[in-house]
Amino acid sequence: MINLDIKKRLGNLFLEVNFKIPLNSITSIIGASGAGKSSILNMIAGFLLPDSGVISIKDKILFDKKTFIKPQNRNIGYLFQDYALFPHLNVINNLLYAKNDLLMARELLNRLDLKDKEEFNIKNLSGGEKQRVALARSLMLKPKILLLDEPFNALDSKTREKLYEILIDIKNSFNMTIVLLSHDLVDIYSLSDFIFMLEDGKIKEFKVEQNK
Repeated sequence: MINLDIKKRLGNLFLEVNFKIPLNSITSIIGASGAGKSSILNMIAGFLLPDSGVISIKDKILFDKKTFIKPQNRNIGYLFQDYALFPHLNVINNLLYAKNDLLMARELLNRLDLKDKEEFNIKNLSGGEKQRVALARSLMLKPKILLLDEPFNALDSKTREKLYEILIDIKNSFNMTIVLLSHDLVDIYSLSDFIFMLEDGKIKEFKVEQNK
């Protein structure tokens, strides 16, 4: 389990959550803009510090009043909402920036149907291709947890469905836990094993997807 029992003041919002994310699952957190969803991902990743509480994975403490594990030591991949690709680097070098492992980079590009794009400039890729490059880069260190912040924005339905298949395949192949944020209920119900509702800084609802 990823265990979160944390408090954080975010402007006018007070985030106070206590819940567990099952390992080896695709778990979604849904809620309105400003509810605190991205802040939860950033605290799991280590980019944002809670004011108090505990974050742990199994028995390993990532954060408490005595402990803070740096982001680079958490073995967590993060696919940002804007993809955060380097426009001055081509596709393959975006991946190699994360880890200088050409064999791994080409394996991921092949898995994500991008093997013919490795020399392409980022600006010449479609939205779906950029998303897959960013996903490949986030997988270069073989993380055990992958955080996805609104990964399907501005993608057409056909591209989304392809990416659903890719994510499920990656989760199973890498024995990975995926935590997903999305406003789109199609994304949520197509992918999720577990769903949490976040409202006004608190978890209001928990749903287990039985038919996926």
